[in-house]
Amino acid sequence: MQALCRIRLWCGNMQCDICGKQDVLYSTLIEGVEMQVCSACSGYGKVMKRVAVKKLQLIANEKSMLEHPAPSAAVSEVVVDTYHILIRNKREQLGLKQEDLAKVMNIKLSLMQHIEQKKFKPNVELAKRFEKQLKIKLVELYREDFEQSKGKPSDALTIGDIIKI
Repeated sequence: MQALCRIRLWCGNMQCDICGKQDVLYSTLIEGVEMQVCSACSGYGKVMKRVAVKKLQLIANEKSMLEHPAPSAAVSEVVVDTYHILIRNKREQLGLKQEDLAKVMNIKLSLMQHIEQKKFKPNVELAKRFEKQLKIKLVELYREDFEQSKGKPSDALTIGDIIKI
C-alpha cells in the first residue's frame, strides 16, 4: 500500500546568533552587521524584519504513521573495546596459534597480530566472523538518541560565548 503524503511549510525556531537561545528570530542590524537574534537581543540594534524560516515537513496519513512510528534513536552495531583481549584469550583457550586462527579466518597473519595487539580494530563484518568462529561476543548494539532536551541550547558557539572567552 502506498502512503499518501503532503508537504506542509511551517516557521521553525532557530538559535540566536548572540545568546544561543532557541526562539523566534528577528533580522537585526547591529553595528552595521545583519544578524539573526532573539527578541531579547534585538534591543542591541535596529530590527529590520522577523525571520520566517521555512522547513519542509512530511505529513503521512494517520494509518501509516501508526504502522511505522518514527524512530527517536538510531541503533547501530559496534565492536566492543576489549575485542583484542577476548580474541587472544579464546584463541589461547582453544590451543590455537595465531597462524592457525588466521588461516581459518582467511586473513593474513600480520592482520591477526595487529588485531591482538589492538593496533587494528576489526570492522563489524570481520568481528562477526570472529564471533562465529570463536563463539564469543564482540559486537554489541549501540543506541544514539537524537532528541535534544527542550530548554537547553545546543553546543554550538555563539557570539556571546566568544565574548565571554
